[in-house]
Amino acid sequence: MHELLQDLARMVSLYECYTIDCSHERFREIPPDVRHLSIVMGGAEEDASINETFHGNVILIMKRFKVENLHTLMIFGCYYRSMANTFGDVFRKAKALRVLRLSTMYYPVDHILHNFSVLMHLRYLKLGSEYDKISPPRCISRFYKLIVLVLKDWKGSINLPVDMSNLARLRHFIVSHDETHSKICEVGKLQTLQELRRFEVNREKSGFEIKQLGHLIQLSGSLSICNLEKMQAKEADEVNLLSKNSLKKLTLEWDVQRSQKEPDKEQHILNVLRPHDNLQELCIRGHGGHSCPPWLGSKLSVKNLQSLHLDTVNWTVFPPLGEFWLPKEPGQEYLRSVQGKSFQNLKTLELVGLTKLEKWVHNDKFLLFSLLETFIIRDCPELVELPVSQYASQKFKQDVMIDLFPKMQEVRIADCPKLESLPLIPWTDTLLTVDMKNVGSSLEKLVYSTKSSSSKLLLEIKEDHHLECLDEMVAFHNLSKIHELEVSKSPPLMNKHLHWLTSLKTLKISESSITLPLLGGPDDEKDTLALERLEIKNCSANGKELTQFLLQLPKLSFFRMSSCQNVTSMGVMALLATAEPTSMPSSSTSSNETGSQLQIEEVGDEGGLLLFPKHLTISLRELRITMNPGLSLLASLPPENNSRPGGLHNLHSLQTLFIRGCPKLLSAYSSSSSYCFPFPSTLDSLRIEDVEDMHTFAPLSNLTSLTYLFVENCRKDLRGEGLWTFFTQGCLTRLCVYRSPNFFDNLVPHQQEELPAYCKIEMLRTDDIAGVLVTPICRLFSSSLNVLGLCSNKEIVSFTKEQEKALELITSLQDLCFFHNEKLQSLPADLRGLNNLRILEILRCSAIRSLPKNAFPNSLQKINVDRRCSEELQHHCIMLEGVTVNIDRPVNTNL
Repeated sequence: MHELLQDLARMVSLYECYTIDCSHERFREIPPDVRHLSIVMGGAEEDASINETFHGNVILIMKRFKVENLHTLMIFGCYYRSMANTFGDVFRKAKALRVLRLSTMYYPVDHILHNFSVLMHLRYLKLGSEYDKISPPRCISRFYKLIVLVLKDWKGSINLPVDMSNLARLRHFIVSHDETHSKICEVGKLQTLQELRRFEVNREKSGFEIKQLGHLIQLSGSLSICNLEKMQAKEADEVNLLSKNSLKKLTLEWDVQRSQKEPDKEQHILNVLRPHDNLQELCIRGHGGHSCPPWLGSKLSVKNLQSLHLDTVNWTVFPPLGEFWLPKEPGQEYLRSVQGKSFQNLKTLELVGLTKLEKWVHNDKFLLFSLLETFIIRDCPELVELPVSQYASQKFKQDVMIDLFPKMQEVRIADCPKLESLPLIPWTDTLLTVDMKNVGSSLEKLVYSTKSSSSKLLLEIKEDHHLECLDEMVAFHNLSKIHELEVSKSPPLMNKHLHWLTSLKTLKISESSITLPLLGGPDDEKDTLALERLEIKNCSANGKELTQFLLQLPKLSFFRMSSCQNVTSMGVMALLATAEPTSMPSSSTSSNETGSQLQIEEVGDEGGLLLFPKHLTISLRELRITMNPGLSLLASLPPENNSRPGGLHNLHSLQTLFIRGCPKLLSAYSSSSSYCFPFPSTLDSLRIEDVEDMHTFAPLSNLTSLTYLFVENCRKDLRGEGLWTFFTQGCLTRLCVYRSPNFFDNLVPHQQEELPAYCKIEMLRTDDIAGVLVTPICRLFSSSLNVLGLCSNKEIVSFTKEQEKALELITSLQDLCFFHNEKLQSLPADLRGLNNLRILEILRCSAIRSLPKNAFPNSLQKINVDRRCSEELQHHCIMLEGVTVNIDRPVNTNL
């Protein structure tokens, strides 16, 4: 039936509706009586490819029907200036429009519709702009028949006309920020308005009186009334909240930063501001009165509330939420709780900034927790007890907790430094999220989440904690389903904890340690873990201890080690085929252990040596080693002495290697001997930063599968010698070079400088502009390079003629990026020789004020420029003909 109705709708509207889609080469004949027209320009990529044929077709189509009969015009997607001018000419006579939608504008609306200000019949108007220098047209307030106004996609500031209240028929004003609603002067005249998300009392001298709200009887959705401290007590009745029966969410807010409070006046105002009984969400913030209002307490009328948020209230009497204990005098406490009705449907409760609250105790008379799903409490510095605290010691008797909170899914607690007594996390299977920060004397941060497909637990302990064991805080026996565990500054993570986590795939340890009992080897299934990712940072374990731990991880594919100063050397374990100890154990596990021990003893039995177990040679895919200044790789020995492994050469499954802050890592590989290869030939991606003892790329000449190479801060000693085979015979397609000023020296052998050479490099990003823009290098890249990024050069002011001439040799270039060149004042004067150039990016280059004239090829389709560039440059880009301009687009580094 649904499809039949769709077919019927198409038949009825066939001669009144028409769509022009730039992605279609042909258009059906346009009926002369079309009243509803939509033009689909597509995304930014497609818009830039619109050619003169399409441009001409649009003009031809428009001439075949009466534009003055149009009731609906919708233009989707981006369009450049010439198209905007075309629209302006074509729709000059479109004065009968009822529906108008213009999205992603880069130009004022009157550039597209010259007669925009006289569209008095508009009922629906949607405007969107990607350019923050454009403001909504001031003439909007003239459209007296307007019912729906949508500015949700307007990226710039929205300054509303003073006479916005002229739109007496307006029902829906849809914006992305609540602040925009608060700018409507004399909003009370918009009596049909359905939603006013924010109203600020006396925002200005006139037009923002609280009585304005009294006329808005049809309000639904949400309403926030702010700056209530500015209203008088006698004005409270004028709000008429009780009559707003469709309101779902209400916020009553006093400025929490105000210097003075008037408790009696504020109490009277809150008592009078009673909402209708079926309100779903209520927030009261900053109230300086002495108690909750009767309609929220002793004479509870909003008992169907689903969400209650109390923020920085100065109450001594609270709603029926249990027993609240507050200090009366130093050393004394008193109880203030409301008796009588209770909430029947409360699902979310948030308590914030209750600075005097010491205890909140569950009262059996109250059943409000039976439906509670979300509980949030923050900034309660004196709080020592919650309703859950009395069950903290009952680790394995959780049936009471489940009965008390049968539907609890989310708990968030922050900045409650005296709250020590809490149940173990998670205490029930219903919990999906627990987020705690600065709770008690020990807990800095705890995040538990099972909402996503990858459940996790993050635990960070304060430096001066008194925890002896993680069992005092975490219910490991309830964590069998989590996939990720991250601990920081905690007591040692024990093997018994890990064996509870049967689904664990990722383990992150920071400033903590692992207690490792003597376990079996990787063939002993009961003592192995299914971990696939391991990250260790600032760990006190030495290389020998980490080696023992890695022996239990047969499925490990990702390993990251950072700032582990007790690990001083690194290599790969291999069984000694010639070793036959006198008492060889019978099991394969014992054989592995014995072989491992023999190898450790052979290199001196140093505790700092980390050996990757043999099983990782077929499972480990990615390795990241950072900030270990004393770390070095074991040196390889000549073939006749190959009993001792060296480097990482035997990690045959390794594809990605990241090294940063390890200056001595390659100190044993300064020789260019053929057997000195520190890395396996299987590497696909290699990133090296801050490595000093690397002078040429000869030790890496075995990396024939490498497609991505990133080099940074490898000093002046590193030269490109040895890379020629990478470029011309290998698989290398992406190259990034930073702070290595002599990298490109001698990259092209002298005998090859004048000879043609084929190179596979497709992407290059570097700060060495002078090293790249020379004839031999650019000739090498002339037919392969698609993306060139000239980035982070702090010295270049302009390009020399020789550099511009060399750049023109790269005729394959499609994307040219200038990024973070602070002193650069001008682009190359002529880029027309780059006849394949499609994208030009100018990002964080604040000194560039303009574009060179007549400098770009006809192939250029798009310019990306960000807001850190000058306003003059942004304006020049926008005014460029035939090019799509994106403002503030992030650079695609392809890293």
